[in-house]
Amino acid sequence: MHYYCLNKYCSRRTFVKLLSLGGFSLLSAGSLSFISSCISEPSENGSTSSTITQTDSVYLPTEGGSIVPEITAIGRQPNIIGSINISGIGEFSFNPVDLESIRSDIFQPGHFSIFDVLVHLSKRGDLTLQYHFDDSLATHVIDSINNEEHWWYAAHYSGGWRENIAFRVDTHPYKDNSYIEFFRESSEHLEGIYATFRDEVDRLRTNGGKIIIPEFTIQSPDEQWSFNDVE
Repeated sequence: MHYYCLNKYCSRRTFVKLLSLGGFSLLSAGSLSFISSCISEPSENGSTSSTITQTDSVYLPTEGGSIVPEITAIGRQPNIIGSINISGIGEFSFNPVDLESIRSDIFQPGHFSIFDVLVHLSKRGDLTLQYHFDDSLATHVIDSINNEEHWWYAAHYSGGWRENIAFRVDTHPYKDNSYIEFFRESSEHLEGIYATFRDEVDRLRTNGGKIIIPEFTIQSPDEQWSFNDVE
């Protein structure tokens, strides 16, 4: 298989290397080429191979470092029956079209978070959910499920795998065929996660709402560059 990379053919290995090393050239001042659509093309032996062609260039950020898309992209709404496993309680199915998000400040209509699935099950009468919004963490916190405390979750999209998560549950978008599990966790582990949320909120407040990353590192096979307090 070969790929079409900015007016020249290259092998799949070379293409992946270009991706990993950022080896795509600037087409003109202030614009960066993006490669997207694949086209089948016959090879010498009569079989077809995929080639990648260029789309319109996308403007790089301004000198001030900002970029504003001309349009707002709207993702496909989930519509396939999903399931969720709650450790020690059971596995439940749900229809995504029946869900609404309690975070309308984040999600567009028809889209929702992993946490919204729990809220939906509670409203449906499948379980008893107690929760509150914690301003110091900027997220909803689960007080109890069926009178049991200290809950956390694992979730991944189709084709993914389970791994440790330290991401706000009410901002984790649900997609069709997502795997979702809620389980009890130690209070010490949860406090460690909440401490990172609290630090983030404190930084935002201190910085007047600006997102400033405390430490930012760029690493290549041969060199490493570190920066502090990057806006």
